[in-house]
Amino acid sequence: MKAFKHNNIHRFIFTLCFFVFLNANGNSATDSLTKLLLNTKTDTAKANLYLKLAEEVIYKTPQKGFEYSNLALDIFITNKNKKGEAQCYFLYGQGYFAMSNYDSAKYFYEKSYLLFKNEKHFGLQAKTCLNIGLCNDNGGEYPAAIKNYIEALELAEQVSDTDIVTRAYNNIGLIYSLQGQTREALSYFFKCLQIRSTNLTRFKTNIGGTYINIGIAYKREQKYDSAIYYYEKALKIKIEFNDTHSIALCLNNIGSVNTAMEKHAVSLSYYQKALDLFRSTADQYNLAMAFLNISGAQSGIGDYNAAKIYLDSSFAISTKINASEIYLEVLKFYGELYNQRGDFKTAHDYILMYRNAKDSIYNIENTSAIAEMNQKYESEKTAIEIEKLEKHQELESIKISNSSITFYFLLGAAFAVTLLLLVLYRNSRIKKSTLKILSRKNEQLLEQKNDITDSINCALQIQESVLPSPHHLKTVLDNYFVLNLPRDVVSGDFYFAEKRDNKIIFSVIDCTGHGVPGALLTFLGMDVLQDAVKKNILKPSLILNQLDFEINQRLRQSLDVQSVKDGMDLSLCAFDYNTHALEYAGAFNPLYVVSENQLTEIKADKHPIGSNADGQTDEYTNHSIKLKKGDMVYLFTDGFADQFGGPRGKKFMYKQFKELLVSLSNLPLNEQKEKLHQTHLSWKGQSFQVDDICVMGIRV
Repeated sequence: MKAFKHNNIHRFIFTLCFFVFLNANGNSATDSLTKLLLNTKTDTAKANLYLKLAEEVIYKTPQKGFEYSNLALDIFITNKNKKGEAQCYFLYGQGYFAMSNYDSAKYFYEKSYLLFKNEKHFGLQAKTCLNIGLCNDNGGEYPAAIKNYIEALELAEQVSDTDIVTRAYNNIGLIYSLQGQTREALSYFFKCLQIRSTNLTRFKTNIGGTYINIGIAYKREQKYDSAIYYYEKALKIKIEFNDTHSIALCLNNIGSVNTAMEKHAVSLSYYQKALDLFRSTADQYNLAMAFLNISGAQSGIGDYNAAKIYLDSSFAISTKINASEIYLEVLKFYGELYNQRGDFKTAHDYILMYRNAKDSIYNIENTSAIAEMNQKYESEKTAIEIEKLEKHQELESIKISNSSITFYFLLGAAFAVTLLLLVLYRNSRIKKSTLKILSRKNEQLLEQKNDITDSINCALQIQESVLPSPHHLKTVLDNYFVLNLPRDVVSGDFYFAEKRDNKIIFSVIDCTGHGVPGALLTFLGMDVLQDAVKKNILKPSLILNQLDFEINQRLRQSLDVQSVKDGMDLSLCAFDYNTHALEYAGAFNPLYVVSENQLTEIKADKHPIGSNADGQTDEYTNHSIKLKKGDMVYLFTDGFADQFGGPRGKKFMYKQFKELLVSLSNLPLNEQKEKLHQTHLSWKGQSFQVDDICVMGIRV
């Protein structure tokens, strides 16, 4: 089998036109701003400092950037400062873009864009419009992206903003590169380079990005020496600026040229270095691409098992972030891998999935343009036929005077031609009408799809805002991890943690259903849990009693067969910092404690929360154990153990899950989370995720 040769490598460089990366002085800059904040009196000055702090951290730690942006936003809204409000939304977009969540990023960029437009801040409007284009571009919405780039270019030229002008040139060139029009792409890249070269002080790091794009174009033309020449020029600049993310992009691109020359061992070395650097960033898109490229290199040297493992990782990330280009290449490569293994049926299934997905991504968005061209064609065809008829009739009128026989013959012929043309014209009208109807229906379907997608993404943002933030969890739990893997965009699993006096209350909850229905129950569950803690109900069994009663009442569940029969399974703990005593109560979901490589299971009661046909509140058992320093406590839903996969397509099962937790219990928390995730992906393989997954681990 031939090794994977990625033809969409231009995608790697979009983020170079987007982020202002932090250098080695980033922490000192943050410290300086924090000190200034302590001595700042006025709200406006505080808000501006919060904005600067958000800008410093938004790429490396988006959640921290969101916190600073929220503080600034509250002040700007109170003071009716629309420009400041728009800047906050722009930073939200930056953070979500850094996490490769392009739909959420675009949502906030568009809010920012409208405010900048209303306030007539043309430069900021141009910058925001460019970033909306990047979101559309990374999501595969190329016509929309081109429209955004052209608008950004026009706005930037009005205010002589050469930075945005060069970025727009760059990104338009990338679209040409994607379409295989490398000559046109190079033309735009060299326009960009010409402007940037006139101001090296300002644009030196950006010139590195332009070098990479030129290298990509030359690679497409199979001019590999030229490609490597420009990649190495870019790498030199990025190393000078200690730009970790861009160094990774350069290494990756040099690896791609070696792949094209079938030097797979060399390319694997470059890809591995790039992967290590991408892991230290929040850029999920290029992390997925790095896994894909390593898979190709492993295939090139004949290690198909390793190729499959890396391909699984790329599939999981590209599916999660909706990276259509990578997803297509993964499907195609799965087909090649299974074909190599002799599993032709599975290979055929993946190739069919690839073709269907490709048609969906690249054809639906052009439907209206095709319909318009067909309508134009039919109109021109009809006009030509009518013109022929008019000329023919003129000739016939001249000949009529020669002979009555000729007259009647020609009259009959003219009538026949007229009738034929009328039939053609009628058919043309029917075709145009049909095309209009189909085009309208297609637009309606696309609007409905976009509305549904926007609604679900909005639901995700709301759900994420309700869940405890990483900062809150760190404050309450200290040494912890949470692995949260929704089956769909939003999840029916959620987690909870609050501190009251010297106790922490924490829980992992599995609501009935997946997606939006499950997510709706998470809001209800979170509300009841918070209310119980506020009322100082801190004993786990009493909290579960309260939760069972409230869910049953609010959902009006009773013997009435028409009422809702939904509920929750959960494990809930209360830990006393002073005594190291842990109390636990559970509904179907047990508690695992690992101490000195020995796992203890505390079983849950066998009745769920809220699903009470008789309308009576259930009673739950309160367990109490003493923990010691270093012990691991694990709470979880059933999604991990119930996942189908492995060599025989079986469930993972709790026995294997327990063994896995024991084997990981002595590792640092972040490594435990990563290995749990990788184990799930490896076990799942090409199977679909069957349920939401949530695992919480806490070290005493």
